[in-house]
Amino acid sequence: MAVTNQRKNQHLLWRAGFGPSAGHAHKLRTASPDYYLKSLFESSGKDPASLEIIEDELQRLIATVAANRTRGEQMNAEQEKEAVAQRRQLQAMHRGAIKNLTLAWMNHMVHSEAQLREKMSLFWHAVSAFVKDLKANGRFEDVLLMSFSEFGRRVKQNAGGGTDHGTANNIFFCKRSFAEERPGERVAGSQRS
Repeated sequence: MAVTNQRKNQHLLWRAGFGPSAGHAHKLRTASPDYYLKSLFESSGKDPASLEIIEDELQRLIATVAANRTRGEQMNAEQEKEAVAQRRQLQAMHRGAIKNLTLAWMNHMVHSEAQLREKMSLFWHAVSAFVKDLKANGRFEDVLLMSFSEFGRRVKQNAGGGTDHGTANNIFFCKRSFAEERPGERVAGSQRS
């Protein structure tokens, strides 16, 4: 059974991004996998768009609350009551803004042309947050972070449009410095380039 371009393209878009979108439907059958691969790399090479969702009212309220705090004047009961109400309103608006930002980010991530960059940004954000936490707790020197796939993959697709388990794989290591700890030594199985 021959594997169609549509199956190859769907497989590629699920592996490198978040799957085909409705906009891909008309090209999945006719475009080559090379077209989609080139498209993924090109679109992911562009600068990302910023997500700006904070409303003017929220910015005004933030400025008002900050100004009230920095004035340092003694407040009467009425002013204190108003300041508490403003802080509560600010907290409620802040929760709404966080919700809106989360939804906007997820929508952008899934519908972005830069699927490969969006998917990789999830991975790198997790690695970065983990390393930051290790450093903050004084444990970075004690940890070797290693990320790898549970099995290697072959490059060539099989008859079902997927890729078989292979013998080659990629591994990512993160540590302060191997060279400082063991000068001249290699990590087991690594190649010098």
